[in-house]
Amino acid sequence: MKHLLMAGAVVALALAGAPARAQDDPTDTDAAAGMFHDVTISTLYAACGSELISAANQAARLMCDGYIAGIADLMKMPDGVSPSACIPAGTAPKAVRFAVLSYLGHDLDHGDWIAAPGVVYALHEAFPCKGGAK
Repeated sequence: MKHLLMAGAVVALALAGAPARAQDDPTDTDAAAGMFHDVTISTLYAACGSELISAANQAARLMCDGYIAGIADLMKMPDGVSPSACIPAGTAPKAVRFAVLSYLGHDLDHGDWIAAPGVVYALHEAFPCKGGAK
C-alpha cells in the first residue's frame, strides 16, 4: 500500500500543475492531466471502473487510486478531513477502490458534483475507526 500511495502522490503532484480542461473520457491520457482540477463523481466512477487492460485505462486507474489514496492520507492526519477512516495496513488498493465505487454508485444522479466528499464518506463507512475516533 505504501508503494501505491507513493506512486499516487507522485502522479498527483505531476498532474496537479498541468492546465485543466474539460473532458468526458477518463481514459483519454491527453485529458488525464486536467482531471485533477474538478474530479466529479461521474469522472472518478468511470476512471475507477475501467476494467480493460490498455495504457489509457491503466492511466485512469492510477489516477483513481492516487485520488483515493490522497484523500485517505488526509483523513489520517490529526487535524485532517472529518470524518475519519482507518484503513487497515495491508488492505489491497482494489478493496479500497471497490468500497468507493460501491458508495459512489448510489450518487450517480449527482454525477456532476465534486467527488472528494463522496470519497470521504465512502472510506468512513467502509473503514470506520474504533474507539470513538472522529
